[in-house]
Amino acid sequence: MPAIDLTTLIAPLRRPAIAELLGEADLELDADDDLIGHLGKAVPKDSLIAFGQHGSGSLLAVWRRDPRTPLARCPVIWLDSEGEPVEALASDFAAFLTLLPYGLGQLYDLIRKAQRMRDGDFPGWEPAAIEVDIADLRQGLALVAEDLDDWREAGLPPARDPLAVVEQAVALPFAAWWAGLPAQE
Repeated sequence: MPAIDLTTLIAPLRRPAIAELLGEADLELDADDDLIGHLGKAVPKDSLIAFGQHGSGSLLAVWRRDPRTPLARCPVIWLDSEGEPVEALASDFAAFLTLLPYGLGQLYDLIRKAQRMRDGDFPGWEPAAIEVDIADLRQGLALVAEDLDDWREAGLPPARDPLAVVEQAVALPFAAWWAGLPAQE
């Protein structure tokens, strides 16, 4: 089975029905990957492969630690134009596609929430309040998922629990890998 290159991986997003919806998601394909070099880390060649860009300038990339890993199975990473978050967003490209109907702005918020949950960083909040907030967020996102028929019809059904998808990605070792990279010379 031949390896799938980046062009083939993102080809479904170029279908007319999907391409029209990408504006709602605030995703532009053919990202300017210069941002990777400006984040101040010595990123190994071909380990972060940009494929999309948010309107803010933040990039979406696949994280390929092992060149033998098929691109479709590599985690999708959010590289913020301001430097943070630089974090895993989805465990693979298929999971990313289930998040896309929510829009990248909403996904940014989910990354931050999942990071805080991972790191136990909810200053001033009581644990019971966090549980209620997370339960409310999950319930609200499930309701939003029911109203994303345009995406379903275009062949990209939304995740019922996008926070769970992002939580799974944030649990990957990407943050540690990123933190361990030397500063760019």
